[in-house]
Amino acid sequence: MKISKQQLAEAFRFGYHDSDLEDHDWLEFLTIANQEIDGWIEESVIYSLEQAICNKIEKLKPPVSILYSGGVDSTFILLMARECFEAKDINTISIGFVEEKYDESLLAMDISEKLDIQSHRTDVWWNDIDSFFKRINKDNFKDLFFTSSILSTFNAFNNADFFGNSILTGDGGDELFCGYDRYIFCNYMRKVPFKNFLSKFIPEKSRRLAKAKRCLDNSIHTPYYQAMVELQSPGDVYRLMKVVDVNTLLLKRMIEVSKLNIHYLEKLMLIDIGTELFGLEKRKVDTAINISGAKNVLSPFLEKDVIKYCLRLPLEYKYRTFARKYLLREIISKHFPDYTFMTSKKKKGFAVPISKWLKSGEYMDVFTNYKDDWIDEYFVREMYFEHINNERDHGEKLWSLLVWKELNEKGIVERI
Repeated sequence: MKISKQQLAEAFRFGYHDSDLEDHDWLEFLTIANQEIDGWIEESVIYSLEQAICNKIEKLKPPVSILYSGGVDSTFILLMARECFEAKDINTISIGFVEEKYDESLLAMDISEKLDIQSHRTDVWWNDIDSFFKRINKDNFKDLFFTSSILSTFNAFNNADFFGNSILTGDGGDELFCGYDRYIFCNYMRKVPFKNFLSKFIPEKSRRLAKAKRCLDNSIHTPYYQAMVELQSPGDVYRLMKVVDVNTLLLKRMIEVSKLNIHYLEKLMLIDIGTELFGLEKRKVDTAINISGAKNVLSPFLEKDVIKYCLRLPLEYKYRTFARKYLLREIISKHFPDYTFMTSKKKKGFAVPISKWLKSGEYMDVFTNYKDDWIDEYFVREMYFEHINNERDHGEKLWSLLVWKELNEKGIVERI
């Protein structure tokens, strides 16, 4: 894997530096998204989406294992699998954590039981970081990207083969059906005249609030969304590497999407499809497959024909006031009315408590003695102590540095 200093800076800033999406596919996505199609009927839309997903799933060889968090995306995929196969041919794999804030396995297992689906739990611990690093090599880690959620996906894939011939995931649902908080935040904040006043009252201790503050502090000439999807601010990247990364894929996509005559929320989702979906989400799944050795893995929302269908859908089927992923929720309610009453808190999906794990002191020596010709070791040390002292949340940034160090030590990357 050949990586330049510029590419690494972009990867540190956004989690990836390019996308696996071919240019001709991206141009087709832009064309489809910009088309106005009238006469949509909700019953027909529901039927068409169900058919599109079931046509994919029914080609799998049962029994199937579903990576299941209990969230909207994976519940929708589970219910579609239930339409294609008998309950006895379906298993759910849920991720368990000691940290209760992140552990959603009990809810996932309760829903599975309600649906007469056999459920299994696999626990992820901080020491799974070392297990993951031991398995990576030049053959299975082929793209530079940083996301700690690969630990959950890798662990689940590693165990799913014990329970079935095929694996299903719900990755990609957030980008297609307006699932992220940042979509709504950006949509409303751009309309608020007192955003600069509000920004003074947002602390920077948590990563999410720090992003919100950067978004609010931006001038009118800077896209709000760029600040919301960064792992690190441009200033932090410059301090870390002395590189100003201006020619990013994200900026290019934002300029292209800004020319379309579509709703602001649709623009944000389209930007993510052209960048994060194929630069981070798909790579995470593909890399977890390669490292775990899993076979017959299907992520329906990452299939291009499914993406094209979703791009044609009007916004009202993706977002209505206080109802994100509207269409998916309607389909779930049709097949499983109890779902709404069983899920009361916001779902985390397969996020891992990386921020807490990196405060344990296990990696203190790594970060306090970080050596790399491209990296400012003093800034790494400063970030680490800010993190363990709860001054700022640098969890994902430190994870990125940990992965980069491992890739170098194993000779997986070649600097150009």
